[in-house]
Amino acid sequence: MPKNARNDTKAVTTTEEPADCLLRANQVAQMLAISTRLVWRFRSEGKLPAIQIAGATRFRRSDVQKLMAVGTNGGAQ
Repeated sequence: MPKNARNDTKAVTTTEEPADCLLRANQVAQMLAISTRLVWRFRSEGKLPAIQIAGATRFRRSDVQKLMAVGTNGGAQ
């Protein structure tokens, strides 16, 4: 893995990524065009599930996509 690969958030938005890959908060923020603070608020409010891996918090891409879908249809489920 190249040293700069971790900072390359553009790789997250490619279609080659698996549907359930794990994302960092800053990557989620970029996908949703929101601040990382709002990502953490969504997590604490239960709107965006997260998982802990060795002390690091990650978000499933599929959960982020579900949140995006809820946001685009007025909150209807």
